[in-house]
Amino acid sequence: MKLALLIWLGEKSQRNFEKGQLSRTWGLPSPQNAASVTPDVVLFGRGAARGPRQQLHDWVTQDVDIWVADFVGSWYEYDPAQHRAIWPDPESYADRFSFKNLTSHGRLPLAPDVNFRQEAVSKLRIAGGVGTKRGEPTQAQVVDLEALLFLKSGPIPVSEAEMVAGVPLATNGKVQEFDPASFDGELQDRRLAPVRLEQRKLRSLHIPDPSGICALCSQELPADLLVAAHIKKRTWCTDDEKRDLRNVAMVNCILGCDALYEKGYVGVRPNGQLAFSTSKHAPTSQLLKETAQQLPTRTSEWRLENRRYFAWHLKHVFR
Repeated sequence: MKLALLIWLGEKSQRNFEKGQLSRTWGLPSPQNAASVTPDVVLFGRGAARGPRQQLHDWVTQDVDIWVADFVGSWYEYDPAQHRAIWPDPESYADRFSFKNLTSHGRLPLAPDVNFRQEAVSKLRIAGGVGTKRGEPTQAQVVDLEALLFLKSGPIPVSEAEMVAGVPLATNGKVQEFDPASFDGELQDRRLAPVRLEQRKLRSLHIPDPSGICALCSQELPADLLVAAHIKKRTWCTDDEKRDLRNVAMVNCILGCDALYEKGYVGVRPNGQLAFSTSKHAPTSQLLKETAQQLPTRTSEWRLENRRYFAWHLKHVFR
């Protein structure tokens, strides 16, 4: 098995990254658990809004700058008598290694199963110090090289919406500036993308008729205004949970209920009681009050068989 070492560049590390590139050397505070492993490549990530110390459901919506290099030789411990200091605070980079062939892969979305498998997305967040206790060194993380999907199929960059908005996109080390008022490139491209093979059956099971009832607002609506929505985000479902078609999904309407649940503004408490977000990031309180007045106080969709999926959403997505 080939391995990849994941390193998150925090604000301080970003300032020192250029020096590391010039010397083809990088280091981390000692002791590093990963120092017992010799990886094949090193991935450096940086640039997520608010950094890795945010909720996981927010982290997976971020885009980050990615570099990959070949790992050279083995780890070694910094010795001032033998090694150059390189950085002003060499002790912060005590466990070191060398690398070569550093390549920029641009700014990539962290959405699982696009450029990275779920394991790599989660571990890159941990490499940013999530879960590290005060006084303990941030730990680089190790994953199977296969978890870096973009190395095999090519990177899928930030969304076209961001390009049109004028966000610079770095691709293979070259920064391209986008004029928001014009577009000169090809209008279509062929790409391989993950396909939800069970989705058609999921929909036919939950929306078998020309109309159906939304699980949240209880309105009966035409089928083309309804979706079979995962109660627990499909990205975080195990394969067995994805195959639990009857219980892992519910019927939501696209007139607002699906978006409110998906973004965590509405949740379902035990016994089916609806909960409305009071987060400062939620829509205006007046809007939520009006929405709450229109929705029933509970959903009949809550059952013993699907309660764990609603509980996951309430813990990880609901704001």
